[in-house]
Amino acid sequence: MDGLLDLKKWLKGCPPAILRIAQKKLNGERLTQQEHDYWWKYRHRRGTGPARPKHLLDPFAGAIKDMMGKGWEPHRMLEELRAQGYQGSLSTLYSYLQRLNGAVPCPQCGCLFTPSKAHTKYCSSECQRKRVRRAHQVYLARRYHEDPAYRSRRLERGRRQRARRRALAAPAT
Repeated sequence: MDGLLDLKKWLKGCPPAILRIAQKKLNGERLTQQEHDYWWKYRHRRGTGPARPKHLLDPFAGAIKDMMGKGWEPHRMLEELRAQGYQGSLSTLYSYLQRLNGAVPCPQCGCLFTPSKAHTKYCSSECQRKRVRRAHQVYLARRYHEDPAYRSRRLERGRRQRARRRALAAPAT
């Protein structure tokens, strides 16, 4: 039973390519040379024990993004990360920051994301829809509900409609 739980824990940390290779090995299919090399490199790089994250700094990603949002310098980030238990070097942090360099905050929710062709200003289409809805509500409030000329026109229209109804309801003589 413990072996099965360890296997599940191991499989959760595996990249999808390793899962495909493992499936091929279970089915008895031959691996291509590229798959065989990938499998060998993965086993030797990973060693034994539970799977490690793809990058040494991934467990600290949230803290790093918060620090980037505050505009911290890498040396100050390194001090803060070491206080949180990070034991790596500054060069590792620099390479990680370069990978995150294209990340920008979403103006709607504040999450950091890397712009793509589909989403250039917002992290998702939902955030974009929320922003458009909010902008439309602000426009309506500014254009109609807060405009004194609109209010006076609306009141005048209401007076005319009430007068028309009274005239229709009054008996004709």
